[in-house]
Amino acid sequence: MAVKALYPLIILMVLAPQASGGSYSFEYQKNIDVPEKSELIIINTSGRIEIKGTPDQVISISALKNVRAADPEEAEEVAEHIEIKVSQSGRRVTVKTRYLKMSGRSRSFWQKLFGSGPDVFGSVDFTITVPQQCAIDVDNTAGDILISGVAGRVQASGTSGSVVMEEIEGDVFLSSISGDIHILNTNGQIDIGAAGSNIELNSVVGSVDIRSTSGDKKGEYISGPVTISQSSGLVDLRYLTGDLRVKSTSGMVYVEQEEGAVDIATHSGKVSVKTELFSDREYFVETTTGSITFLVPETSSGYVRMETVTGEINTELPLSVSSFSRNKLVGSFGGGDSKITLLTSSGDITLGEY
Repeated sequence: MAVKALYPLIILMVLAPQASGGSYSFEYQKNIDVPEKSELIIINTSGRIEIKGTPDQVISISALKNVRAADPEEAEEVAEHIEIKVSQSGRRVTVKTRYLKMSGRSRSFWQKLFGSGPDVFGSVDFTITVPQQCAIDVDNTAGDILISGVAGRVQASGTSGSVVMEEIEGDVFLSSISGDIHILNTNGQIDIGAAGSNIELNSVVGSVDIRSTSGDKKGEYISGPVTISQSSGLVDLRYLTGDLRVKSTSGMVYVEQEEGAVDIATHSGKVSVKTELFSDREYFVETTTGSITFLVPETSSGYVRMETVTGEINTELPLSVSSFSRNKLVGSFGGGDSKITLLTSSGDITLGEY
């Protein structure tokens, strides 16, 4: 095990004349030799965490403690009470940031110094390199998380701060309260639980399961089944290859699908689907207050049922009609292979071709 001891690198930033004190940073470094298929666990309260995969069998930890203090002596005292604890047990390496209490400091001191109470000392930023086959588990309460270039299971959770996953060859499990999530060029299962996060997916191979309260969900070039359950927010998916299931209370849904079935149910919001009809499973779209546009190739075939209570039904396809009324149309086009059901209470329905 190769170790570099803690040493301070103090950087003083000039503040406005009315402000007291300054900003200081202290560096920490440590290198740990690890066996194959190692695991990294990092628990941090506040700060940015960046993890990259490399060919080396070494976990290299670089950290920067950021504190505010009245002078360099006080800054060093505060930094000494921010403990970065690194331990190793077999294949597992654990990194924890601990904030130790300082005696003789009043609550008003910490509120004046940091603006958030007596137990907050500052933030710690981490830059870490790991072996490519390393599994990763990150818990970062406040701060961005960036992970790239690994081929192992990745777990990450945070309250605020963005999460970026790129070039991951393994399953990804994420939870976030408010930070945006970006997943790029990954191969593996993706499981996301979020509150108000905007989520972007690009070039993903594997199943996707998203459970969210609010926030936009956008994706391109997704190969695998996608399930989205949310209260509100836009869903915009393009170049999708795989079954799609969306359950939403409110929000518009736009889908361009090359292969797979569709199951969309939303209470309010426009739904637009452009699909190749390349599946033997049902295509189902239902919304209470919103219009539905369903587009298929000119040479496709299907059996369709369209119903609306107060809206209009429009079709651009030559249908063989088996049942028709003011608010209901049942028929088939082509050979009538795929089964399509389009339902809305107060909205128009359009069946067209592209």
